[in-house]
Amino acid sequence: MKKTINYILPVLLLLGSCKKYLDINQNPNAAEEPPINGLLANTTYETANNVFNVSDRTSYYVQYLASPNASSASDTYDAVNPNTAWDGIYNTLTDLYDLKKFAAAKGLNSYIGVANILLAFHLNLASNLWGDLPYSEAFVGVQNLTPKFDNQQAIFDTAINLIDAGIAILQSAPADELNTASDFIHAGKADAWIKTAHALKARMLNQLSKTPDYNASNILTEIAGAYTSYNDDAQVTSFQVRNPWKSVAIANAGLDLDGWLSSYFVNAADGATYGVFDPRLPLITDKTKFGDYRGTDNGKGRIGSGTEHEK
Repeated sequence: MKKTINYILPVLLLLGSCKKYLDINQNPNAAEEPPINGLLANTTYETANNVFNVSDRTSYYVQYLASPNASSASDTYDAVNPNTAWDGIYNTLTDLYDLKKFAAAKGLNSYIGVANILLAFHLNLASNLWGDLPYSEAFVGVQNLTPKFDNQQAIFDTAINLIDAGIAILQSAPADELNTASDFIHAGKADAWIKTAHALKARMLNQLSKTPDYNASNILTEIAGAYTSYNDDAQVTSFQVRNPWKSVAIANAGLDLDGWLSSYFVNAADGATYGVFDPRLPLITDKTKFGDYRGTDNGKGRIGSGTEHEK
């Protein structure tokens, strides 16, 4: 009997420790609550990358850019893989959800206001691409792995409400509450975020054109509260390596077949189409050796020696 007890005791001790040892779903080295300023830094920084990931695709769709290869998939509207854009947007939405939750727990209203504005921005960005989206049941982790898709109208209304709430919160929050170093877009300036919120709402309301809900007066009201100079722009100017569009420009200069301006875009900017020269064109590209601006025709491929463009 004594031997039996001696044998059972270490087994019981081993079984008692298994639950803790085998709890692989918890990482003891990972923070359960990320630093609030780390969330602000990541969400503001990644917003710029998300804009690039979306615009890099849509720029071909609206023929601002053209492929240097004839009949390329990007010029013939072949199906593309949107995983990078989708993952980037939803990773940021998840962090914004946490930013808002932790800010509320800490009573940091300015962070809640910024989170609301960026939530609205990303919802509108994603809904313009994909229509219906998971939102109301999203961001709860393993509690719901198959959240429902909210319809596009509900997403639009939610984004508008988030903007209004963000503006109201920032107007009453302390002006210097945001950490300047962690805000890559507006360096902690609450008044700048309010202007961006009004600009975003004006753009969203303008998307209702040709519908019964369109109201030009409401748009002008929002514009009045938005930007008044280039200094107000919402932009990220510091990157780990370089601006992602700069990477496209470098690839272009190295003939790496990316980011070629379309003839449609160039003709619209140099006065050929509308009779008005866009002063931004010299800042976007350089003149050819012939002293003019030229783009590549979508679907026809690069401009080469002896083509009709050089005659």
